[in-house]
Amino acid sequence: MAHRMLASGLRPKRTKLSDQLYVQLVENVVAGGISEGSKLPSEKKLVETYGVSRPTVREALLRLKNDGLIEVRRGSGAYLLRRPSERLIELIQVADLPEILMCYEARIAIEGSAARLAARRRTAEEVLALKRQLVKLERVLSGRHSSIDADMEFHRQVAMASHNTFLVEMFRQLEPITLKAMRLALGLTKRGSDQRAYKVWGEHEAIVEAIEARDGQAAEVAMQSHIYRVQRRVLDRTKDQ
Repeated sequence: MAHRMLASGLRPKRTKLSDQLYVQLVENVVAGGISEGSKLPSEKKLVETYGVSRPTVREALLRLKNDGLIEVRRGSGAYLLRRPSERLIELIQVADLPEILMCYEARIAIEGSAARLAARRRTAEEVLALKRQLVKLERVLSGRHSSIDADMEFHRQVAMASHNTFLVEMFRQLEPITLKAMRLALGLTKRGSDQRAYKVWGEHEAIVEAIEARDGQAAEVAMQSHIYRVQRRVLDRTKDQ
């Protein structure tokens, strides 16, 4: 099996070997060194190839498993479930990927709850504000603007419409990494097809429609589904269309 190796070996700037190995394995996967469904090299082979210990290999593989990129089959080994888009390494540092994926997990819980409460408590003015953000977001996704501000403001307004100060504060705490995640997602979407951009906009529209209808369950499901789909589009290049 082909492996894309850096001439200088593991990167010296990183202090934790498992972090360095994780980065190189993800870059190898993104570059096509391992195809979907294929078995990864054995732990022994990875130890020999990268010159690290078996515990280091196991820790790197555990991170890949937690990120949803591989599955470990008992008695058989590790297999690649999905391969991110080649553009991923152009848009972010691979070392930031685990943090971004954990952010999606947290947002599914926090923003799903916020959307459910927003549907129950929103004012007419807040619905109008969300509709205005939909227009701005459409301009971004159609390529007329490149800023991620419209997407961030949309999600911020949903949190505010929940009228729950704790949920709003939790959203604010996540904003720095959320911005990084949104920059990645927008970069992939804008370089993808018009159909993909339309789907992303439609996911936001479904959230607004549920909030306007005061359907808390539908709003929660729409928000959680949207964030989950964003995560899948980041991880799976077959979704990058």
